[in-house]
Amino acid sequence: MEDIKKLSNTVRYSIWNQERKGFSDYIISTKKVKERLAGTGFKQSNGWLKLAAYDTELQKLYKTFLEYNKSKIESSHLSAQFYAQMANNYQRNIK
Repeated sequence: MEDIKKLSNTVRYSIWNQERKGFSDYIISTKKVKERLAGTGFKQSNGWLKLAAYDTELQKLYKTFLEYNKSKIESSHLSAQFYAQMANNYQRNIK
């Protein structure tokens, strides 16, 4: 569980950008994504987002991301994956 906490902190403190309510593309906090994919969560939905199943504060962060980027997320082909993982995390967190 300690490793999961460290990975969650990587998202929280290195990848998440509170000012723009979005994520960097790389752990070193850089953003080099094509504009059409910016804000869609495409690098989150099949990876980092899964950590929120173990960290309710991280789930809240992803909810904030969703609130600020909903139209971009929903226009992405990965939106179903993003929503499914959010639902899975929520189910795990309420148990």
